[in-house]
Amino acid sequence: MNFKLYTFLAITLTIWVCGAAAPARTNPPTVRPQPPPRPIRVRRDVATAGSVATNANGGHDVRLEAAKGIGTSNANVIASVAAAGNTKGGPVTTSGSLAANLHGLGASISKEHTPGYGTTLTKSASASVLLNENNRLDGSVFKSNSNLANGIEFEKNGGSLALSNAAGHGISIAKETIPGFSNSLTKSAHATLFNNGQHSVGASLFNAKKSFDFGPTIRETGGNLNWAHAGGHAANLGLSKVHDVGTKFNYGASSNLFTSADRQTRLDFNAGGSRWLNGPLSGRNDFNTGFGLSHSFPNWG
Repeated sequence: MNFKLYTFLAITLTIWVCGAAAPARTNPPTVRPQPPPRPIRVRRDVATAGSVATNANGGHDVRLEAAKGIGTSNANVIASVAAAGNTKGGPVTTSGSLAANLHGLGASISKEHTPGYGTTLTKSASASVLLNENNRLDGSVFKSNSNLANGIEFEKNGGSLALSNAAGHGISIAKETIPGFSNSLTKSAHATLFNNGQHSVGASLFNAKKSFDFGPTIRETGGNLNWAHAGGHAANLGLSKVHDVGTKFNYGASSNLFTSADRQTRLDFNAGGSRWLNGPLSGRNDFNTGFGLSHSFPNWG
């Protein structure tokens, strides 16, 4: 089954790339003189940032972070540290990461610790290949090891492959495995149907399958239609089918009510919900609304 799936994706990617790369006219190419090579400048940048946002469960979420980068835009090393917590109290989550990038290839290692909950160490690698002026192929893999405060340890690993087009279209596949517990595979596609700089309309489709080692398999298929406005407003409608359970209608909207002149403070309103159309949960409705106030303060250091 996996062989057939990967074969289908490989054929799809080949058709897409070849189609995008095919010349649209027969005029001979224009050879432009190349600019002289630029001198290499090594940068040592230190950046700081922070944010405060309302939490639907109470209090405000506060996050502070600092990062330092050494190198050029094509070859660099970046180290960062961060701390996050809630004004109501509770544990403060701290994290640190180290990442290296070289001409579209990247690798990173990060560690996150929450007192009373546990520690997670994540290693990842990524690659980005520009196929032509309109299409890009991105791939990534990761592996994480978590040690919970109650003594439970588990591993998670996975990867993804995505093809993106400059017009706002793309397809992707992602796989995630927790050894001894579950495997998940998600395929998705999205397209921009209209965009005039102020309004944009897009559509997306997905198919997800999650298999548990102890028996059950959950499959979900769905699609979504979304609209967004440059002023910070958006709305979406969608249908999703959970196989052997039922079909659900999803909807949501958000609106930016206020943005400060320096764009660091904003107030947003959001609402959304769902309704089961059939199955054992037929007629069940879920609805939620909320206001979100956030403020970011770059370069606090």
